[in-house]
Amino acid sequence: MWYVIQVMSGEEHEKEQLFKKLILNRDGRTYDKIFVPMYVRKKRYQGKWHEEQKVLFPGYIFVDTSDIELFCQYLAKVPGFKKVLRDADEIAPITEEEKAYLLSMMDEHYIVQISVGYLIGDKICITEGALKNYQGSIYRIDRHRRTAQLMVNLFGRQTKVEVGLEVIQKYSEYASVVSGVFAGSRCRLLENHKKEKTVKASVDVLGTPATVVFRYEELKFLSKSEVQSSLCRVAGQMEHTV
Repeated sequence: MWYVIQVMSGEEHEKEQLFKKLILNRDGRTYDKIFVPMYVRKKRYQGKWHEEQKVLFPGYIFVDTSDIELFCQYLAKVPGFKKVLRDADEIAPITEEEKAYLLSMMDEHYIVQISVGYLIGDKICITEGALKNYQGSIYRIDRHRRTAQLMVNLFGRQTKVEVGLEVIQKYSEYASVVSGVFAGSRCRLLENHKKEKTVKASVDVLGTPATVVFRYEELKFLSKSEVQSSLCRVAGQMEHTV
């Protein structure tokens, strides 16, 4: 089970290594893992964007153990230890639902990688990464810092979490259909349904507009420059024909 240890913010990795050294040397069977969840974000310096890792939950370290009482006996003797989070008066692990949520966000190294998305009008669509299945939890996107903030149920309360989000490009209201019966057609986007990962769009059927629901993977969303380039090609072809 996963328990959460509170330490001074900014000292997570220092205390993680100290806990591992002092407790593991005494009894290697006291815990299975001690780790600090991280996330990857991009930061601009020296004129370029660089990837960096940040602590996902500042001030907290996670421990996977089946004997929290024995672990706490050793932990109490470690300098810099504050407390293990409790539910009322009892030390309690995070719930299985909370654990499953975190595991779905993190990779095998307990790191939340950068998610990738695009904008259709003022709405964002996440196509890659941990946020792909949790768009409904996002309450703020900072395109300049390339991060997203979301609210999650953790530690027995609503907790704010920041993760990396790369918004590649602002797209137009048009897309090309790449698969299905309308493959090769262009459609105009009407509604974006993030939870269902679908888009309602208008597509030309024998000269008549028809409303169709497409899955994200059936479409290639077009940037404004791609739409303009396509219009220029069509105009050029018409002039050549005339």
